[in-house]
Amino acid sequence: MPYPGGKKMESITYYDLSNPQKRIWLTELVNNHKDMSNIGYLIQLKGKYHLELLVRAIKYVVRINTGLQLRFKYADVEKGELHQYLPEYQDVDVQVIEADNEQELLEKIEKLHRQQFNVTSDQLCAFAVFSV
Repeated sequence: MPYPGGKKMESITYYDLSNPQKRIWLTELVNNHKDMSNIGYLIQLKGKYHLELLVRAIKYVVRINTGLQLRFKYADVEKGELHQYLPEYQDVDVQVIEADNEQELLEKIEKLHRQQFNVTSDQLCAFAVFSV
């Protein structure tokens, strides 16, 4: 069990959100779930690398870090209380996106970063590998 004090409902154990998670969630609600809480990071690799091994490494990191697997769900829909839970592990999808030049790459990164997602049904993190 990754967090103490969970509430067992159905076959899933739900955990209260932390105060920072609650603030983010309330901000998202007030702002109609815009992409304002998306946090994007870009890591530029120099030299040659094996794309398939990089994707496998990202999937491995997600598999061994339960914090990257957490999901949000209304454990009690009538009360409207959002909780977090750890689902059965599913392999994360790592997108491989190719671009012909740096400008196209930056446009694709911006578009990907602006994608909205539903925090109560989608994974809370997404990964993409870009190749120019």
